[in-house]
Amino acid sequence: MGLLDQLEKGDTIMADRGFMLEEECLERGLILLKPPTMGRGRDHLTPREEVVTKSIACVRIYVEHVIGRVKDWKILQHRIELLLLPILPDMIVIASFIHNSSKSYIT
Repeated sequence: MGLLDQLEKGDTIMADRGFMLEEECLERGLILLKPPTMGRGRDHLTPREEVVTKSIACVRIYVEHVIGRVKDWKILQHRIELLLLPILPDMIVIASFIHNSSKSYIT
């Protein structure tokens, strides 16, 4: 069972430009939030695309901060032994829970 299987219709998922999730999200009724791409023959974003990019960046800073804090946990900094692989998702959930329970460093 993957991440998309955990989401419900109408949920929003944020991804980088390189993630090709449009079809899967459409099939599942998910909202995909990605920064716009310029594509070939374009040298700048439209004013609307600039607004979308800035709004995504405002949220993304929090996501990047959380990912960085979770990576700070010593148990997640090294190679994970193969025997721990089945419980790795639980380890990440626990580290994320502890992080979410602690004081925020972003204001």
